[in-house]
Amino acid sequence: GSYPEVSLADARKLKIDFKRELAVGSNPLERKRQEKEKAALKEAIQAMTFARAAEEWFAQQAPAWSASHRAEWGEIDAGASLWRIPAEKMKRRREHVVPLSRQVLSVLENVKGITGASRYVFPSINSKSKPISGSTVRVALRSMGYENDQMTAHGFRTLASTNLNEQGWNSGLIRDEPCACGG
Repeated sequence: GSYPEVSLADARKLKIDFKRELAVGSNPLERKRQEKEKAALKEAIQAMTFARAAEEWFAQQAPAWSASHRAEWGEIDAGASLWRIPAEKMKRRREHVVPLSRQVLSVLENVKGITGASRYVFPSINSKSKPISGSTVRVALRSMGYENDQMTAHGFRTLASTNLNEQGWNSGLIRDEPCACGG
């Protein structure tokens, strides 16, 4: 740091600490860069809302899905707080059961008020009998000012996966959860 934020005594101590790190084969500049990245990641995670994360994830995953992969109201069991994705929609041909938090159920209740007459949770704007287009959320992100190199939904999946793994969550559950997209 610069004077007077860092005293001369503190600067000397930092210099000694850096030399010690270098002596044991550690790179203090790389450590600081990693600490900054980790802090930025933590800040991004804290700033993320559920709705924004869902939109990002959906935008990235949607292009790989066929119409059969779209969430349907008949698959949502609000009473049991579950989304049961039929085996025929799944890559591994096994039913996939996704627990739904109360926050997700609240969002779905609001969405149902808008799209409930459709078979799909997120129907096409042009036809309630078809699911949302794979590019709809991507276009929405672009209209909010995000460029392709700034924001992608898959980045949120990676961000969540990294954070959950660092917190010690079961890596098999983290890896398998997004299977509804076929990937």
